Amino acid sequence: MGKSYYLVGSDYVFPRFVNAEAIKLIKQSGGRVVGEEYAPLGTTDWSTIITRIEAAKPDVLFASTVGADAVTFIKQSYEFGLSRKMKITGNPSFDASHLPGMGAVANGSYSPQVWYDDIDNPVNKEFMSRYRAKYNPKWPVMPFAPTVYAGVLFIKKAAEKVGSMDSKKLIKVLEGLTVDTPSGAITINKENHLAKQNMFICQIEDLRYKLIKNLGPQEPMDKCPSKG
Repeated sequence: MGKSYYLVGSDYVFPRFVNAEAIKLIKQSGGRVVGEEYAPLGTTDWSTIITRIEAAKPDVLFASTVGADAVTFIKQSYEFGLSRKMKITGNPSFDASHLPGMGAVANGSYSPQVWYDDIDNPVNKEFMSRYRAKYNPKWPVMPFAPTVYAGVLFIKKAAEKVGSMDSKKLIKVLEGLTVDTPSGAITINKENHLAKQNMFICQIEDLRYKLIKNLGPQEPMDKCPSKG
């Protein structure tokens, strides 16, 4: 997406962890970080930070702001014209929960996703057909819904193999098990019980996620943010 990056996050452990990992990947790819800073939760005036971003002239602004702060930061960045001067991306700033508050200013931004509404596979088509019929969502659906649904599919398949709901037997069968889910095939890692699943790079268009690139199955990070 570019060679120079400016990272802005909310000031607590999750955004700091996300940005630390992003910085490693940026440097591994031959890029450089021209700025990194954090604002307290509840910040309403981002003008000072935005002015510093403008002065640094990065190719890419990476935002890891959350909740109402994500909405405020992106809207003020748009008002300052940053979207015309650099690409804007980040996680979790462009999660589906933030789009209603951002409105059209989110269009054109990039967002990594483990799932989005319009993934073209039979399981997702059935899931979204039933979900829309029941809830009639106005905005893109949060990925928690298909993730929980995927969990039920895993338990169902494991229980069918075991022939019972005995937890110890289920755990043993779940290790290494692969199930087709709304996001595609997911495999449970035998060693750490984390999920290997597809990742997608999307661009927001008309407040929907449009697929730019399917990165394919990605191994999960076997690391806890609290341990750094």
